[in-house]
Amino acid sequence: MIDTHCHLDLIQKQESIKDILLRSSQSNVFAMQTISTRISEINKILDLIKKYDLSQELNNINPLLNGIQNTTDNTYSYNNCNNITKSSNKSNIYNKIRIFGSVGLHPLYVHEEKIPTVDDIIKLTDNKNIIGIGETGLDYYRCTNSESIALQHASFEAHIIAAQETGLPIIVHTRDAEDDTISIIKKYIKTKKFSGVIHCFTGSEILAREMIDIGFGISASGIVTFKNAKEIQKIFTMIPLDSILLETDSPYLAPIPYRGKNNEPSYIKEIALFLANLRQISFDDICNVTTSNFYRIFSTALKIDD
Repeated sequence: MIDTHCHLDLIQKQESIKDILLRSSQSNVFAMQTISTRISEINKILDLIKKYDLSQELNNINPLLNGIQNTTDNTYSYNNCNNITKSSNKSNIYNKIRIFGSVGLHPLYVHEEKIPTVDDIIKLTDNKNIIGIGETGLDYYRCTNSESIALQHASFEAHIIAAQETGLPIIVHTRDAEDDTISIIKKYIKTKKFSGVIHCFTGSEILAREMIDIGFGISASGIVTFKNAKEIQKIFTMIPLDSILLETDSPYLAPIPYRGKNNEPSYIKEIALFLANLRQISFDDICNVTTSNFYRIFSTALKIDD
């Protein structure tokens, strides 16, 4: 499984990241993307990736604990979710985790930092571990004054142009701003195509259809498991499987049965299980299709053996 959107840099105790990655490995999470919310803290994300990507520190896990079987030809095979088989000459590859990053300024922080220029964003993507642009977008839930909205629009548009220029997908946050989000994305996609994801989808069927029509992915977070999320659940029954991604948005929005606790990437399993039941398909099928969707949209993401 892949957690396409988490915030490892926002975990309060950095020493706990190793434990979080260990639990993720035990849950067969083999990749995650830690998302930027402030341009000023991109180096923190890059340092974290450098320290923990494919970390050898996780190599004390017994492969037989994780639904991984030792085969007769001396290989280890994932028989849950990812359909990956590795030879034994890749020592302990089964418990390594690939960590990716993104670069962006969250719309709620546009009044706290200088709005990045297109060139600013593009320069920060010059790293093989940066595979997306964002999190960016529009949030009118807390910011409703005209000055804040203008700053959000300027930031969002700079991120979109950077996505167009680099070919990297844009990671979109939209809250109480659907009409403007759709309008801005469609305005720019007419000039030059770009790809992206509506992260932590809580929007309308109209938003989902408009974004699917232009090739965007729709990402399911722990919210889809909530008992009061009936409308969101209904929409996820209609979204094509090849448009769905999985995310935790951790440390926020823990899924049932962990709601109210700090979230973490290992809980992506609960979201996958819920969606598999909702769509009446197997757990392996939802894992495999969402993994394929991730690598299609985030096409520069290196696989674990690259």
